[in-house]
Amino acid sequence: MNKIKIPDEWDLGATRRYKRQNMEMAMKGKIERGLVELITNSDDSYRDLEEKAKQVLGKIRIEFKRKKGQSSYVIVKDRAMGMNREEMYQKLGTLGERTSGFEKRKIRRGLNGRGARDVAAFGIIHFESIKNEEYNHLIIPLSLKCHFTELHPRKATKEIRKKLGIPKGNGTAVTIEVNNRFTLPTHDRIVKDFSRYYSLRDIFSNLSREVQIKDINKNREDRLIYSYTKGEMIYDKDLIIPEYPYSTVHLVIYKHLTPFEPGILPYREGGILVKSKVAIHDCTYFGLESEPFAWRFSGELYCEFIDRLICDYDDREEINPDDPNHPANNPIRILNPFRDGLILEHPFMQMLYKKCKNVLKPFIEELKAIEESHKREVTNENLDKKLNNLSKEVSKLFEKKLKELEENIPPGSFDIGIIEKLPIGIHVIPSNEEYPIPIIANQPKTFSIIVKHYEDLDEFLPISIETSDPEDVKIIESPVYLKRFSEDLKIGRTTFALA
Repeated sequence: MNKIKIPDEWDLGATRRYKRQNMEMAMKGKIERGLVELITNSDDSYRDLEEKAKQVLGKIRIEFKRKKGQSSYVIVKDRAMGMNREEMYQKLGTLGERTSGFEKRKIRRGLNGRGARDVAAFGIIHFESIKNEEYNHLIIPLSLKCHFTELHPRKATKEIRKKLGIPKGNGTAVTIEVNNRFTLPTHDRIVKDFSRYYSLRDIFSNLSREVQIKDINKNREDRLIYSYTKGEMIYDKDLIIPEYPYSTVHLVIYKHLTPFEPGILPYREGGILVKSKVAIHDCTYFGLESEPFAWRFSGELYCEFIDRLICDYDDREEINPDDPNHPANNPIRILNPFRDGLILEHPFMQMLYKKCKNVLKPFIEELKAIEESHKREVTNENLDKKLNNLSKEVSKLFEKKLKELEENIPPGSFDIGIIEKLPIGIHVIPSNEEYPIPIIANQPKTFSIIVKHYEDLDEFLPISIETSDPEDVKIIESPVYLKRFSEDLKIGRTTFALA
């Protein structure tokens, strides 16, 4: 039996299964997450050129070629710096290395040392690049045993350039053979939703970048553009986090006339974008998402200090990996390695988000109070208007009923003998003193008022009926004008009802 020689110390290895599990966790089966990595890599490459005062076209091209029952193809191309063989090996051949330039404090998004390699979760991936007329083709297969297609670099011929869509200069094309178990989004959905992907908004809105997407099957091509919605700036100030005196934090908040549509990351609009030097790490309302009026606000939280915390933690890990004791103000990684944004358990993030929440919440409450007050005023005004209209209609109906009732009682139909026996004064007929006239709510009641008086009284005598009721029932009051039927008395009739 052969004995295994065990070294004194060795690096903890990682199996292919473990690596693929991590890749799949990072991509979550969404090709859009892979596109984010490839697009940001292209943007970083253009930034390298811009820092060297080079003029760039800034073009990034995405192509979809769908096949039923087979692997489909997703291709991302740029015409930026390109990579030679050594650069491809260093940047793509190893997981977790700090090679993006971010570790040198350059303005880059490559923060995890994984980037485009995780896209291999979808299938075989091809990296083809031209730099200084040198062409190289690196393949990352399902086994993750990376290799170049040829032993040595080749000259970038016209045929190669035509195939890659790089007619001149440098550039890179990444082709993903997407396994048919993954569902690719439709062209329309990519155009509509992907252009709102929060971490890419600055790229899609950058006039120096042109991101095109093409459906090869249907020969359709569109440009991905994002336009920030304009609002009223209501806050524009630096924030101080006392426990982090060297932190640089600036918060800008905008108020909008209409709310953004509530949604979930990464496509929802609105929210406060949390930015470091170049990356957008989050889109949040700091825990106030359940407040409906929060969606009337947007803004940006600039915090370059996030980059410093990331680098400081990685630097300490690199210098002394056996020391588990990180300082209390930066005890854990602040960035999620699976590209799910910032780790909110980090003490800096807890203090930062609490501070921002305390700034945003009063604006939400103020807007809520104004809107609800206005809503009540509008409701009251509408209610008053409706009640007035109803009152007019009821009055018309009531007057009609009165007229009908009065017409049903012919004047002078009383027994004159009874009237002559009455003393001078006002009398209600029928009186029925033993059994008073019942007055029922919502039912008309007709009666006659007899006024016996001397002949020198005014021909028309106004009478007002006033009645109080313990149940607070309102009674319609109406002045009654009496008509002369004889020389010595006047008789008037009226109808009233409880309302």
